[in-house]
Amino acid sequence: MSWYTNYQKKRNTITLGLLGLGVMLSFSCESSSAEKKGNLTTSEFDVPSFFQKEIVLLNTTKPKIKKTVLKDSIFETKELVIADWNKELTSFLAVDLNKAAYRGTFQKDSTGNTVVYTFTDSTVDLSSLKIVYVDNIPTEFSIKKSTQNLLYNTSENLEYIKGKSYTIDKLQSVYMLGAQHYRITGILE
Repeated sequence: MSWYTNYQKKRNTITLGLLGLGVMLSFSCESSSAEKKGNLTTSEFDVPSFFQKEIVLLNTTKPKIKKTVLKDSIFETKELVIADWNKELTSFLAVDLNKAAYRGTFQKDSTGNTVVYTFTDSTVDLSSLKIVYVDNIPTEFSIKKSTQNLLYNTSENLEYIKGKSYTIDKLQSVYMLGAQHYRITGILE
């Protein structure tokens, strides 16, 4: 019977040891995720959040716009009400300075009411982002993006002026298919 008592003691010791190890790992994971969350407090301007709020506002107010679409040398202009601003401004929503891929790839310069992010790493798709503030409220965005690889080259210029206009200007050159250029301009009335 003494062998059984020794067995129980060893089993209890191993169980307590494993439980203690599990608790220590749990705390170490929590502190690690807390450190990661702490990094988010020093994040850059949240561009997607800004445009999500703009989309809600534009979907609610339903402004009439004068929209011009240019493809290569052919253009068309219409006055209309955009049914889905989320789809219309999707290129702006895709810009997120807080993506892990962008960490350490840009320089930030603030002058007066303007903040300019210049990207120094050619492997990321953003080249520059300029935000102009009026009374500490972001009102103008100018974004330059480019992607280059063996199959295609793309350059995209995005401009947004709060409550006034937006422009999406894109030039894409696909290997063996040639180049295409399009520009969408919307002026809010």
